[in-house]
Amino acid sequence: MGFLERILKFHVEIVSLGDKMKNLDEIIKSSKDDIENVGDFLPYIGSLFRAFKMKQFNKRLAKNENRIKGIYSVIPSESFEYFGIKIGTSVIQNILLDDEDEKTEYLLLGFENTVRNGFTDYDVTLLYFDLICELRSADLKRLVDLSHRNGQAPLVPIEDSSEQTFLSYIDRKLENKNLILRERTWGGLGGEYVENTDLSTVKITDLGNKLLDFISY
Repeated sequence: MGFLERILKFHVEIVSLGDKMKNLDEIIKSSKDDIENVGDFLPYIGSLFRAFKMKQFNKRLAKNENRIKGIYSVIPSESFEYFGIKIGTSVIQNILLDDEDEKTEYLLLGFENTVRNGFTDYDVTLLYFDLICELRSADLKRLVDLSHRNGQAPLVPIEDSSEQTFLSYIDRKLENKNLILRERTWGGLGGEYVENTDLSTVKITDLGNKLLDFISY
């Protein structure tokens, strides 16, 4: 490759990166514009909500700006429309709308893995992001603990404690989402279902394992 060709190649890469950042800025601006259209039917409450969400969104962006730009910078030019526009817009909007700051980490981990692995099954990708958004950060942490992928044993709470009530609720939620399986036991005078609290019987489903892979656990 001659000197002129190298200069032209370098110039194309710089422009390509600039276009990626420009598209990212446009996605962020569009997401912020969406906030401005929320709550118009209740002006006072709507303005408070918009101010809160805008402050929350700006805080999350400021904390993760370099990381988001880093993800965008490695998206191949030929697949930028899919990963940068289609998937990226969904991720940015989820970061905007989610109630928990902690969930931004899981959303970005999923985005990073989608780009890194060139995963182009749109419906499955949206399924994983939907699951992340539907679960609380405590639910996701519990799933990681139950999988033992973090090298730690899941917490076993004191019986009849408020902590047991909280974790039992999370475990039922994970089971209802088809992320874990628990052995069922039957007892009581009427032969009704009795919740099995033996964590050694908990198994992570195929969907649960794929979600954990998606968020790098």
